[in-house]
Amino acid sequence: MVWFKLKQLTLEDYQKLPEKFVFEGILNCPAEELIDFIVEENLFAKWLQDFVSVKWIEKKDEGIFSKRQVNLKTLAVKEYFIRWERGQRLSFLIYEMTIPLLNYMLEDYIFEALAPQKTRICWTVYYQPKWFIRPILPLARKIFGKMFQQSFENLKKLAVKV
Repeated sequence: MVWFKLKQLTLEDYQKLPEKFVFEGILNCPAEELIDFIVEENLFAKWLQDFVSVKWIEKKDEGIFSKRQVNLKTLAVKEYFIRWERGQRLSFLIYEMTIPLLNYMLEDYIFEALAPQKTRICWTVYYQPKWFIRPILPLARKIFGKMFQQSFENLKKLAVKV
């Protein structure tokens, strides 16, 4: 498998990127448990659209600075966790991918406990496409936006069942 490196920014600089997907909602799940839906393979596989497999490259006890590889139907990415705060926030950047589509990418999940079984979630995917993607950006945004939106809907449904 050939890997293409992405550039890295600070979390604050990612948040300034103009291209992003934002998904917000209230889930019927404790804030403390939501991180498990993202980091535990058996749960992650149930909601992430086009999921094939995940493997930890390096897993730290506290989570932060861990690395994993996520394989999807169309591509694979390597993720590096820069924030891991159970019940509050989880952030990771994509540092390599198998199709050279992007310069930068970061996923940021913010959890806000509203009640013991209710959590507001804001999932933001920040990215910057490579220059040659710009002409087809509306199409690429539609394809990936649909994948992320379906994943978010799957997560909301799954959080009710578990």
